[in-house]
Amino acid sequence: MINSLWYPHIYDEKTTDSLLVYQITQGEKVSVTTKNDTNVFKAEQNWFGIDTLRLLVTDFGKLTISSPLIVAVNSVNDIPEFQKIPDSISFIDSSYEFNIWVYVSDVETPDSLLIYNFQTKTDSLLISFTDSTGQVLLTSLGYFGNTELYITVTDDSTASISDTLLISIKAPTVIKDVFGNIIPEKYILFQNHPNPFNPETIITFGLPEPARIKIEIFNMLGQKVANLFEGNKPAGYHQVIWDAHNNSSGVYVYRVYTQEKRKFDQIKKMVFLK
Repeated sequence: MINSLWYPHIYDEKTTDSLLVYQITQGEKVSVTTKNDTNVFKAEQNWFGIDTLRLLVTDFGKLTISSPLIVAVNSVNDIPEFQKIPDSISFIDSSYEFNIWVYVSDVETPDSLLIYNFQTKTDSLLISFTDSTGQVLLTSLGYFGNTELYITVTDDSTASISDTLLISIKAPTVIKDVFGNIIPEKYILFQNHPNPFNPETIITFGLPEPARIKIEIFNMLGQKVANLFEGNKPAGYHQVIWDAHNNSSGVYVYRVYTQEKRKFDQIKKMVFLK
């Protein structure tokens, strides 16, 4: 605020307005600096309210008068901010838990009053959020690979920010039994999933009885590129993971067969896209 703005409010019959000396005392929350007849008011960060300063005016004869100066500072909503949020999250097999409150800050709104929204491209990643604690639980429903988690945070004034996390779900490297104690009535080989995939996919098969099996991967030239498993497995449903990151994009064939008396021998195609 320049000093000339005070002129209509001050009168001295012996001293012209421009020769009067204007000074403003500091307030409790509002400070004032003066440079080139200009007063600059500044409040503490994230403070708003009313503070009382004093305007001092001195004439040519060194006589001074003073008057209260009421300064009102209006609040300006600050949007939430992400702080040191990672670019990606990686976990193995089933689930991962983290606290989103650690990565979000809002100077005006408590963590518990912020509104969080989470979305992802795949239905195979379940997102559970506890709004009373800020805990986020990511659960993979049989999905392995990369996807994106979209996070939006909104404060009580509808100001919002968004960020994207790369989620990398790694499959376990060992064959595992699935579906509890369910036993299939016959040998069965399922289509791999996901398909197409990059770079990992799941191969699921069922055995009606204990068997010694072998699982192999071939390219379209008939060349074996991987020997995934060889050994005994009990009756039931089983899964094994193929990580194809060392292979080129293309169509591959996976073969699952029993080694004793060849009771079961089946192949299916799958597509690897980098």
